[in-house]
Amino acid sequence: MDASQDGWEEADVLTVKADAAAAEPEPPSPTSTMPAYVVYASICAFAYAGVLLRQLLRLFLSEYGGALAASIGHGFLLQNVAGCFAMGWLKQRERSVGGPPLLLKGLTTGLCGCLTTFASWQLAVGLQLRAGNVGSALLIVALQQAVARSALLAGADLQHWAGSRGRPGDHDAALVAALKELGSVEASIAASKGALGESFAAELAGRYNRTSAELAEASRSAAQLADEMSEARCARLQLSEAQRRGPSEPNARMWLAIFAAASVAAWAAALLADRLVGGGAWAFWLPVAVAPAGAALRHALSSLNGKLDLPMGTLGANVLGSTATAAVYALGGSEPSALAQAASIGFCGSLSTVSTYMTDAQALEQAGEKAGGVRAWLYVVGSVALSQVAVAVVLISLTDD
Repeated sequence: MDASQDGWEEADVLTVKADAAAAEPEPPSPTSTMPAYVVYASICAFAYAGVLLRQLLRLFLSEYGGALAASIGHGFLLQNVAGCFAMGWLKQRERSVGGPPLLLKGLTTGLCGCLTTFASWQLAVGLQLRAGNVGSALLIVALQQAVARSALLAGADLQHWAGSRGRPGDHDAALVAALKELGSVEASIAASKGALGESFAAELAGRYNRTSAELAEASRSAAQLADEMSEARCARLQLSEAQRRGPSEPNARMWLAIFAAASVAAWAAALLADRLVGGGAWAFWLPVAVAPAGAALRHALSSLNGKLDLPMGTLGANVLGSTATAAVYALGGSEPSALAQAASIGFCGSLSTVSTYMTDAQALEQAGEKAGGVRAWLYVVGSVALSQVAVAVVLISLTDD
């Protein structure tokens, strides 16, 4: 058997291996069978960080945001964009290379979920509708929906690009393409014998044979690398199986310790900041301190996702958070107390989420060409419409004007 035939057979082996790897089903979420208290600990620990970042961005926008941020609101636009970008990055990384399940759960559900807020967005829309500014309300809806979706896709694309550089699969594809090109070169050599003379054609054929042999050797090395990658994938799946059985006791204690340390730090800042710093520091830190309560309730409601083929848990959390935020606003007035801000920014803001909302919509859209798209639009429109109905009822019932 000549070298070119060896190259073609090795290329076929690589193609079969690639097709088999692509056909393997994705393993279930490793956190689905872990102890619930450990999962909640990871989510709640990162919930503090999510609301803290949201508060810092709110202060930054109130100082430097300009007229657009002032007209729309300082509490949600940039925060939702940043959280959706991070969510897209993390979800793409989770799909491509995986990672520590509890860490990814904390970063996605805890940090990104609490950095973004569906409730503040819907309150801003409801206030514009209440004032008769229908055009402004529609602009806020469309602008937030568009930029959040773009940020989610941008994060996923950037992580895919960063993670795909230098992968062996890319070199395998290039190798297969090179072997196919050699087939056309061989035909050209055969045609050139009569026209160019035996001596030149023989020299060209010799170069071709040497190149073909080198590529065949490279193909065999790539096949060996593919075998090693397959073994590594099996090892990763075995690790995932071990992770699905639950974290080890030291790992569980670690997450409980992280949550406890974050809780002590957040509440210490909330209780001591106003005394030591003043200037409304209590109103800044108290929403951070109560963030885990909203994040934990949102995660509990996520068990309803999949009902009626829709993410009903996320939808319910967003509608409930929007309703409660409108009630706090109606009762607290234009200058809410620190407790009112803790309820609206901390609890309701963490209960509702734009990052998971956008991720769910994208997943529904990709589930099927037509049915998936219909469910995605039903979910998006239903989330906004139900929230606006609830916000309108609350504002009409609890306000005098």
